Amino acid sequence: MECKDFEPSIIQDKRILQLCKRLNKFSLDEIATISEIPADNLLPILNELICENKLSLENNIYSYQKKQNISDQYPIFKYYPKASIDFLLRCFCESIITTKVSHILSIGEPQVQKFYTIFRTLIYERQKNYWIIIIPKSLKTHDTEHFSIKKFIYIFTMDRFLFQKIC
Repeated sequence: MECKDFEPSIIQDKRILQLCKRLNKFSLDEIATISEIPADNLLPILNELICENKLSLENNIYSYQKKQNISDQYPIFKYYPKASIDFLLRCFCESIITTKVSHILSIGEPQVQKFYTIFRTLIYERQKNYWIIIIPKSLKTHDTEHFSIKKFIYIFTMDRFLFQKIC
């Protein structure tokens, strides 16, 4: 990798994302003019934002993608009161099994399992971009598929850790 005069930083990425949010729809020339950053340096940042589904590109026009509400993404949230969902989340955090939670809330166990799966999926989606773990060569690992992405698992002091291979 060669050194460049312009190295994008996390702070600059956030500022560009804020600018994209304010502009809503824009072309590469418009954002380059407003941000005073050369288009060649903006392209990798904009492409990264497209990969993260924060922007979309159609006919050379970038559009900011508003975050979708969880209740819109998972319709099961619309059928239960907020207090029940809050209680389900607390039970999930305390690792209370689904059969007990379903008896306490008087809802079906499959529904509780759906909520638990949604919570696990949301946790995974938020954490998957931050997994960087350095693995000692002495640890034994094996490959696995998790959410259609190849992952590696290793066991250390009887705890399982899931990580992406860096090399």
